[in-house]
Amino acid sequence: MNSAQERIRTVIIEDHKLIAEAWKSMLELQSRFEVVGVFNNPLEGVDAIKH
Repeated sequence: MNSAQERIRTVIIEDHKLIAEAWKSMLELQSRFEVVGVFNNPLEGVDAIKH
């Protein structure tokens, strides 16, 4: 990735831990993505995004 490309900051909201971890692992293999949080319900995820 060159300096002109920005990483895509991503939040995962998934109530199944195994699925959330699979998504996180797949996204982290891609240099363009940065997983900044994993939440198990939408209210926690949205609250974290707002702050």
